[in-house]
Amino acid sequence: RSTDFSYGQNVQAGYATYTNKLSKKLSVSLGGRLERTAISADFRTNDTSFVRSYLSLLPNGNAQYAFSDNNSVRLAYSRRITRPYIDYLNPFVDRSDPKNLVYGNPALSPELTDSYELSFNTNGKAGSLNIAASMRRTGNAIESIRLGPDASGVTRQTYANVASNAF
Repeated sequence: RSTDFSYGQNVQAGYATYTNKLSKKLSVSLGGRLERTAISADFRTNDTSFVRSYLSLLPNGNAQYAFSDNNSVRLAYSRRITRPYIDYLNPFVDRSDPKNLVYGNPALSPELTDSYELSFNTNGKAGSLNIAASMRRTGNAIESIRLGPDASGVTRQTYANVASNAF
């Protein structure tokens, strides 16, 4: 009922941003990050190991239009990454409840979240007002899944990239 493992995660990234004022009223900014993630794990308890590497392109950008010195609207987009936690990857089987086995999935991929925002800003003598609407969509979302029960009544729980969430 114990586990012994070694885990390493190495992330390298390169960034680029381009900003330009296209006119007196319109400015844009475009950018991105290219990441290489390398993961290595050695789960000595059950003699399982893996090495994975993947590239992720994470773009972002925004445009702002100024109606006047005091009023503007902004549209923004960005993509973020959430890498699987070690608990989600560890294949060690928790047998503390023999009818409900829980274990990780070393084949998980990262979640990618796209974020969109539209905002209006106004400034006056009494202060400023910012009204914003946003939406996020996560693809490849990691969720807990249950398998079974099998013929002997045992249910297994693990994790998989099975969902898409929007909010």
